[in-house]
Amino acid sequence: MASAMAGTGQYNLKIPRISVIDALATSLRERVLSGDLLPGRPLPEAELAAQYGVARPTIRAAIQQLTLTGLLVREANRSAYVPSLTPDQVRDLFAVRTLIEIEAIRTVANNRLPIHDAEQAVMRLGMFPPDAKWSDVVASDLEFHRAIVTATGSSRLLRLFSLLEDEIRLSIAQLRPAYESHRSLYEEHRELLAVIQSGDGDKAAHLLRQHLQQAINDLSKT
Repeated sequence: MASAMAGTGQYNLKIPRISVIDALATSLRERVLSGDLLPGRPLPEAELAAQYGVARPTIRAAIQQLTLTGLLVREANRSAYVPSLTPDQVRDLFAVRTLIEIEAIRTVANNRLPIHDAEQAVMRLGMFPPDAKWSDVVASDLEFHRAIVTATGSSRLLRLFSLLEDEIRLSIAQLRPAYESHRSLYEEHRELLAVIQSGDGDKAAHLLRQHLQQAINDLSKT
């Protein structure tokens, strides 16, 4: 039975298909976060399939990945599209995000847990040239926040944060009009990192709350 099944080659055929779908989802994610795919613009499957040279079911599967995480929205009888977060959606997203990150940053600071990855993320934010792709800035911003959650050592807390990651990426991408340059974003994270390193958990939590509230205010205006 085992040898007969192995001879069909079924397992070998499935692995490349999954990797192609993942690669397409990654490419679409980068295009959304860089602003190449703008909020509200329809993403017809036939058009995307032609662009990437793949079958429509493959594109459909990649789109489905991104709808599950909130980076794309698909409604009945409509093409998928990039959502523009409404003020209510922003407040809901950041309310959940705040619950996760406030306790994470307080735990990390009070216990002086190692945050090497967060330090590296801030360093990358500070090294970007003025013409850096905003999607790269978004990635480093999110890496900082993910690193703080990861540093708590709680796999369940990280799992909760991971469920929000694409929507958080989308919110940061849509913050671009609020910043004249990514330098301001770097300064905010550099200050936050310094407070965490000082071991003052309450101050770090307060500063993070201000940081997230400012994002809510800016997103509500954009």
